[in-house]
Amino acid sequence: MSGSRPTPATAPWRETLAAVFSGRMLFALLMGFSSGLPLLLTGSADASEADEQRVLAQAAALLATFENPGLSNFLSSRLGIDRVGLSFGDDVNQPILAVGKRLSKRIYVETAFKFNAPRNRNRVEVRVEYEFRPNWTLETFFGDAAVGGVDLFWHRVFGQPKRRAG
Repeated sequence: MSGSRPTPATAPWRETLAAVFSGRMLFALLMGFSSGLPLLLTGSADASEADEQRVLAQAAALLATFENPGLSNFLSSRLGIDRVGLSFGDDVNQPILAVGKRLSKRIYVETAFKFNAPRNRNRVEVRVEYEFRPNWTLETFFGDAAVGGVDLFWHRVFGQPKRRAG
């Protein structure tokens, strides 16, 4: 059957891309993106209800989550730093720079510098995570404004094979 139409399994990749990026599919993708992005940034499907500064802070935080692996590798190899992160406080005028180091398998220490933080909040903060049992972690933080706290977390990963005693 030389004149028959190819099946989807044997269709060339160009035909598949043409079908995926057809007018209907692009419209559906754009509509999904336009309704999903405000929900992601503001917590509401209607972006007109949101505060402009909050939307800017959420957008900046979303961009900051894409960390630079090259910078992380450079800092790790030169300074021994395990994590460098950038996030934002209540708005984009309150950037937070966090630098962390794993001291041992069970202990992680991080320092955060919160620029333009309000007077009643920490501007410099130290956070320590201590895993004292395989599923239990104790986290604490304290800063220059005498604001601190302690949290106890239990976690379980489902679907992992069980460890053998040995």
